[in-house]
Amino acid sequence: ILTEKVNDPAVRCNCQVKSKCPTPGECCREKVVYLATVEQNGQETAKYVGNTETQFKLRYNNHTKSFRNHRYQSETTLSKYVWSNELNPDPNIKWTFLKQCTTYEAGDKSCDLCLSEKHLIVKNLHDPTLINKRTDIGNKCNHRKKKMLNAIPG
Repeated sequence: ILTEKVNDPAVRCNCQVKSKCPTPGECCREKVVYLATVEQNGQETAKYVGNTETQFKLRYNNHTKSFRNHRYQSETTLSKYVWSNELNPDPNIKWTFLKQCTTYEAGDKSCDLCLSEKHLIVKNLHDPTLINKRTDIGNKCNHRKKKMLNAIPG
């Protein structure tokens, strides 16, 4: 009973301008590993694998903020790439979901979301267009920290 997983209800797109939705009809999905494919002059120039526990739309908005605002240009590897290749403020990026996952719950041995992201980075490590750093696969799970007793306020 304690570890019973509840499936998320079907999520819909709530974009006001449907034609500008980054992932048509699916931007409100949570706990996903995504692929951002940067295109220049009609050719794929870079790929970036990332994950988000919250709705993808929130993560997407943080990415676009880092493309527009000079102060956040070093926030992610993707934003560094966009700024160094002068593609900002509106790069041509195609967003796709690679995997729907679960996150760490108390009692679990690992976080499916973090492990899936690392697996997909390692799987594509020899792709010359992949811009993720090798150190990304050594990062600790930040979802686990949220479930620790010392993270509970009070």
